[in-house]
Amino acid sequence: MKTNLIKKMILAVIVVAGVYLVSCNKERLIRPSIQTSNLESFFKANAAQRQSFRIQNSQYQSITGSKGTILTFRPNTFVNANGSAVTGEVEIFLREIYDKADMILSNKPTMATDGILVSGGEISVEAFQNGNELKLAPGMTISASFPKNGTELPMKYFDGQEEDGQVLWTLGDTTITVQDSSNYCMPAYYCLELEDVNWANCDYYFNDPRPLTDIEIEVPENMNDTNTAVFLVPDNDNIVIRLYEFNNGKFSVGWGYQVPVGLKGTLVAISEINGNFSSAFLHTTITQNHYQSLVFSPTTLAQFTSDLSNL
Repeated sequence: MKTNLIKKMILAVIVVAGVYLVSCNKERLIRPSIQTSNLESFFKANAAQRQSFRIQNSQYQSITGSKGTILTFRPNTFVNANGSAVTGEVEIFLREIYDKADMILSNKPTMATDGILVSGGEISVEAFQNGNELKLAPGMTISASFPKNGTELPMKYFDGQEEDGQVLWTLGDTTITVQDSSNYCMPAYYCLELEDVNWANCDYYFNDPRPLTDIEIEVPENMNDTNTAVFLVPDNDNIVIRLYEFNNGKFSVGWGYQVPVGLKGTLVAISEINGNFSSAFLHTTITQNHYQSLVFSPTTLAQFTSDLSNL
């Protein structure tokens, strides 16, 4: 079943040309076969933790997530669905995704409409009062600070709209700032203003000059895109690529994207058949017209999570 999200991604890829880590080839016919997967329950159950905080909507307050994300709320940040002001306590839900393991377990690869992203952090922000979802008041923003976790990089803001567990990342208008004498941003953070309560991504495009190629990954005949997910995880950058397209027993990236020849990384796959899980981990170097078969072994959630931590 093709979702509206995938249709939007296809249209965006056709419209936007670019050469990034995985680049768009406009001459290819793009026919993704993504379906609603019985792995959805797996991804929902094992996604990055949904952390809960409570704030007073009339006050200036900050919260800090378990992985270091800081959100700052100004007085009267939220209104209800009808646009009316709300008073009293508001419950904030925050998800933080900073590493490859959480990207895979949450099914949140770093794939934008116009290229692959090197992630500096993905977050989701939601707000509720008495079980009713809230939105930002007109002209209001939430200040978000992402820990740098290393060398300062040329980050950009990507907005994420979620549908059927998948997120479409698109380059946003908001500027990401770093600390200087003219702004509030602390030295160890990237800072931006969230203009919506949804997904946000602090990333940059990885521009790879090497020649590009298609890849095909073969899986056993009882596996398909309804019970199996395949990812390519490059070695040296905080990147996760999901191979969405499935045809004739083989997965490929789809959407017209190609992968640089010479890229080193690990193919990671998880499959659920009749309630039994199996996985595959294979380190590889991408060659021209790359073709590879995966061999799966029985696994448990604990073992799979442990294996992901070694990426």
